[in-house]
Amino acid sequence: MVWLDTSNITYSKWHQEPPSVLTSACGYILKNSGYEWGITENCSQEFDFICEFESGHSMACDNLNATVQCGSGDVIQIGDSFYGRKTPHYCVLETPLQLDVEEECSWISVKDEVAGLRLAVTETSFVSENITISLKWLLSPYSGNLSCIISMGDGNTIDPYYPPTLSSNVTYSYASPGEFTIFVECTTSEWHVTAQTLITIQDKMDELTVMGCFSHSESGNGSHCRTLYKETLWIQVALNGGSGVTYTMVVDNKTVMESSAKLGTVPHNLTLDITSQQLLGPGVHHLEIIASSNTTESDISEGLTIHLVEPISGLQAMLTSSSVKLGEDLEIEVFAPHGKPKKLRFEVTGSNETFLHLKDGPEGENKTYSIPVKSEGTFLVKVFALNAFSNMSINVGMVTVSSNSSESPEDRKQTDIGAKADNNKKKRMYIKPSRHAGIFAVVSLGWPEDSNTSLYSWSCGYCWPEWTECVQRRSILIDQREIRILPTCLPPPSSAVTVKVTVQTPEKETEQDEQCFYLTAKQELSLQISCNQNCKPVNISEDVVLRVSTETESKGTLYKWYLDNMFRKKPSPLPSGCSLNGFRQSNLTMLQSDTAMLVLNNSFLQTQGEAFRIKVTATHEHKYGEATYVVSTVPPPVVPVCSVSPKQGSVLTPFTISCRSSCLEDQCLPVDSTPLTYCFYLEPNSLLHCGQDPDLTSVYLPLGEEDNNFLLHITIAVSNSYGDTVHAKATVRVHYEDISTGNQTLQAIVSEKSSTILKGENSSMSLFQLYKSVSSVLNQETKEESINSTLRTDTRKELRELMLTTLSAVNVTSMQTALKMSEVLKEITYRSEELSSSAQVEAGNTLKDVSESLLIVTPEDGEDDQKRKDAATYLFNAVNNVLEATVQNGTEEASIPEFKQSLVSQQLLTTVDNLQSALLIGKLPDNEPTVLTAPSVAMYINRLQTDDVDSTLINISNSSAASFTLPSASSLSISGASDETVDIRASA
Repeated sequence: MVWLDTSNITYSKWHQEPPSVLTSACGYILKNSGYEWGITENCSQEFDFICEFESGHSMACDNLNATVQCGSGDVIQIGDSFYGRKTPHYCVLETPLQLDVEEECSWISVKDEVAGLRLAVTETSFVSENITISLKWLLSPYSGNLSCIISMGDGNTIDPYYPPTLSSNVTYSYASPGEFTIFVECTTSEWHVTAQTLITIQDKMDELTVMGCFSHSESGNGSHCRTLYKETLWIQVALNGGSGVTYTMVVDNKTVMESSAKLGTVPHNLTLDITSQQLLGPGVHHLEIIASSNTTESDISEGLTIHLVEPISGLQAMLTSSSVKLGEDLEIEVFAPHGKPKKLRFEVTGSNETFLHLKDGPEGENKTYSIPVKSEGTFLVKVFALNAFSNMSINVGMVTVSSNSSESPEDRKQTDIGAKADNNKKKRMYIKPSRHAGIFAVVSLGWPEDSNTSLYSWSCGYCWPEWTECVQRRSILIDQREIRILPTCLPPPSSAVTVKVTVQTPEKETEQDEQCFYLTAKQELSLQISCNQNCKPVNISEDVVLRVSTETESKGTLYKWYLDNMFRKKPSPLPSGCSLNGFRQSNLTMLQSDTAMLVLNNSFLQTQGEAFRIKVTATHEHKYGEATYVVSTVPPPVVPVCSVSPKQGSVLTPFTISCRSSCLEDQCLPVDSTPLTYCFYLEPNSLLHCGQDPDLTSVYLPLGEEDNNFLLHITIAVSNSYGDTVHAKATVRVHYEDISTGNQTLQAIVSEKSSTILKGENSSMSLFQLYKSVSSVLNQETKEESINSTLRTDTRKELRELMLTTLSAVNVTSMQTALKMSEVLKEITYRSEELSSSAQVEAGNTLKDVSESLLIVTPEDGEDDQKRKDAATYLFNAVNNVLEATVQNGTEEASIPEFKQSLVSQQLLTTVDNLQSALLIGKLPDNEPTVLTAPSVAMYINRLQTDDVDSTLINISNSSAASFTLPSASSLSISGASDETVDIRASA
């Protein structure tokens, strides 16, 4: 038996001895006994019940009244009433009952219930989460205006607040966790009422975000996390709350690393260093990042996949045979035990052509690749293996490709037209005078076997408009053994086209061949296109009138106007059968000819979009010229006003170059919605950066002109996407001051800045800027006392080695990056006497890698061809600098290991070979040779047609290299038709 409040009942003060526990009896309170307990065996007898009350409480019973008095501003609202009990329990404040939910007791404050203002809010909420504060004014009606002051308890107050109705809500959010007292004070002309309540705000931490990943080699978002194995990877994370945060990185229930942060909302970098990576090993790993906080109860986690890319090493390749028959594929076994190359590039180089093939990597296993070769001859086979951050190449060996004829190539003699070739050899049409023809040539194509009874049918494979026209007017006879294509029937210059022939013999056998030939022209006429009517910006409802002029106007000049279909497009692939690597194929539509004026009517303009390009060609007395003009409905960019801040600094100062429009908003012509491109150049024409942001921040600049108070001139070219460009100028003073002050050494400053740059976006370009600026100090030549003369030789050597080592980790993915890196390499290696043996190794390795990128990176536009040539020139000068360093150190540093000298020599030779291959890309035969010279090295590259090899003079001007004349092609074992080409390479 217990009391209704569940407390145990104890009995004392018995009228007589207490009953035995074995006695069956009931207790009751005796009358007139001083409230003593009595005992009876009649337990069915009913007595009145007993109630217990705490002090200050009262009860209203049936047929009795209870009076409640209210003070000023208090209101009693009776929402419900009942008779008797709803539960058998009696609740007390001090000892809450442990009861079922359905029978729970609760207490409410009558003081709160009778107040004239009721305040309601949730008891708990979270940081930054909106809470609703409900106010209800109970004293109605009232006179005057109802105004309130709401204090949130965190120092913020809403004063005044005018409730729009008797019941209203206020929304608020707290910025930090804690317990807060919300205090409301409301006033009318009659009443002044207050209310308050307590709310608990908890810290919310339920979202973990991986913001990005970055390393020395690459930066990316959270879905693209990778780095070179054993190269530090930083993973940036952030939470939506929490303080005193601990991040734990786990893989397969194994803790890889831990890191702490004060606030979860502040982005934090998790460092996966060499030690952590060694726990994982190279490859793809699925990580779990767990975040715990001092201010939250539960942990949260987020999954992340990272790729630790192993450098390629140990590449092996082997030809299954040193000779194959024409038509059969080369078979090359490749094994790459380390690095898992994503792609393999096979380069098969012969005396007159090079075949390139790109294949998927072997994925760590032995794999045999089949590589087609379409020509006879002896070829050098090289394999390039590439993954995201490294590459490696090896020479596989030489292979001989011969025809199926039983005779050897040496025993076979070239036959004249009409001579019969071996029956087993596939017949092939001839092209005269050459596969590479000029626009003034008469091109003849014929079948080598003359037969009066055979049937011939010629057609174009990759066609051009003039072919169709000339066939229709019988200028080209397509049913003859030989066809002649007159200059008027040839395609426009920079065209690669194919012609097919089908031959049916009397024996009803059918033979076919398709060959490619190229049309090129050397520009000797200077043309100028001017707009006479409806110029930029063009109004498409009116006609546009263009006129072309030459330097010397003369009669007999033939003009042709074309629509250039390659405007704002990537280079189109060459037709099948055309293999001249790097040839720029044109795609033109004839508009008009035989006139110096072109009228573009409004109906034509309305079909061409916002902009298009017109090309005009001119021929006169066997001379050729061309020009282009962009017709655009978009106004050209406005010349901006550009400035540099700060106005002066040193080569270690991060500058900001800002450009703003120079006209008022209402005075400017409407501009195109597409973004502008801002290119920042150092004079003379050294590119800093190109991008769509008009501000170039944190840019490092080289020394200014010492004779002009260190003034540096900057040119900003602003272009739209339609070829319109305007230029602005800016100046800044960049000097020596503060370059060597403070406690840090210059090496430490450069190292620290390098690390910071590599962690940011666009890291390679910023690194190039810094190193070019530092090099401008190291390379400065002055008679006066300067920072260059105060830097010790060992300091300068350490700086150059530091920069070369850091550059070796940069991944070249575009021609623009290759160009900038090449320029910086030339600057860093400028003083060869300051290149240590380790610096030479680093330089040689980087030169080899960058030169290989010139062969691998796919050009994006026509400008990339010139960038490749410029980059090759910079690298060639850097090769010269390193070569001079090896000679100097070879005599001055006897302690240099022989293997280092041998390694650098091999790297430089490979670089020169790559540069020659790069400069041959797109090179046409019979043009002038490409010659590069430097004090210690010279290089010669040319492409000739087979017939022109005999007695060709190889001469490198301004060089001590010997001149010589090539012997006959036959004595050089150069085989092939007269329309093929031969590449000549020489270095000294």
